[in-house]
Amino acid sequence: TEFGVGATTPTLLDVLHVLCRSSSSHHGVHRHHRHHHLHTHHMDASTAHTLAREGATLVVQDMPVGTEFGVDYMSWNTGPRFRGIKMLPPGLHFIYYSAVSHGETGARTGFFLFTDRAEIYVRKWEPQTEELEPVALSSDDLANLRANMQDLDRFLGAYQFDDQMKKWMSLTNHIRPADLQRLCPSNGKISSVTEYTSTDTDTNPHHMQTVPEARILFTAIPAKLVPANATPAEISKHSLDRSHTLGQIIRAHGVEGLLAELQFAFVCFLIGQVYDAFEHWKKLVALLCSCDDALRDYPQLYKDFIAVLHFQLQETPRDFFVDIVSQDNFLTVTLASLFARMDSQDGLDADLAKRASKFKAHLTKYFDWEFDDEKEEDQPVVVEM
Repeated sequence: TEFGVGATTPTLLDVLHVLCRSSSSHHGVHRHHRHHHLHTHHMDASTAHTLAREGATLVVQDMPVGTEFGVDYMSWNTGPRFRGIKMLPPGLHFIYYSAVSHGETGARTGFFLFTDRAEIYVRKWEPQTEELEPVALSSDDLANLRANMQDLDRFLGAYQFDDQMKKWMSLTNHIRPADLQRLCPSNGKISSVTEYTSTDTDTNPHHMQTVPEARILFTAIPAKLVPANATPAEISKHSLDRSHTLGQIIRAHGVEGLLAELQFAFVCFLIGQVYDAFEHWKKLVALLCSCDDALRDYPQLYKDFIAVLHFQLQETPRDFFVDIVSQDNFLTVTLASLFARMDSQDGLDADLAKRASKFKAHLTKYFDWEFDDEKEEDQPVVVEM
């Protein structure tokens, strides 16, 4: 008779477990759930009443019992009485779900949702596609739903206002509705399994390509981008300092848009289980750590970048970035380049230098990462991608 049983926080290890399976398989990670119910804990009646009045509601229709269902950093397996989530704080949320069959969890699908104060959103489970689809409501439908909300209330799980919510907000604070419009696939769904379609031709009868409407619209990051009519000396400079490339992206999407894309990619990987998003995140981090002039031109960007990375790295195991083959750690090599560039800068923003120094000390202490004793062969090199 519960809304759902079991709660778990998605970890990068969970994600890797899923990603290591064949993308054509509909199996997923086995989780040991802590028993936890979709109720409001440690909250007095007045606070709960305020949240119920101010928070948004996501009504979920016809979801099969046992489906893995999650909002932001919290997930559950649904029970027979589950009809949705109440008390959603206004702002960005990621809703995701996986069909469960014979104890195996299927591929994860999700969507981003910006909620407004006291708004009601409705999604319906479609058994043929095993996906939650939006339900269009007329003004009369919405009025009836609001009138019956008190009866529906006991079937709604409460959003958990705890450390997990704070963690979610720290991972997504730069993402705005305009960023979602720019980055989300045209079908609105973030899927852990890449969808392909056949584009057979006479010359290539077995060619497959990603379904266009399912593709996340990440910004293309060229490995080398130099100004037109650049001299040989300028070409050499831009191969070592990628500030021009970074500037092109900032001019297209703004500093906030760049930070939003960095967070969007990380969340799509961490919670959406999209491996391509992790690869894009690495490219953005590598670009930001390969600039000299930009450190002086965009000091606030780099202060925010350090903060974003700080919260993201709290979600990663120590050895996560170590290459299985080479044993190189992507982040220690990349960040060593950033710190070295900062150290060699004349007139670097004093506050940025202070924050970078604290961040470096934090990483050395908690991850046991060393940045000052890189061997010559471990120093970053310019590679054409």
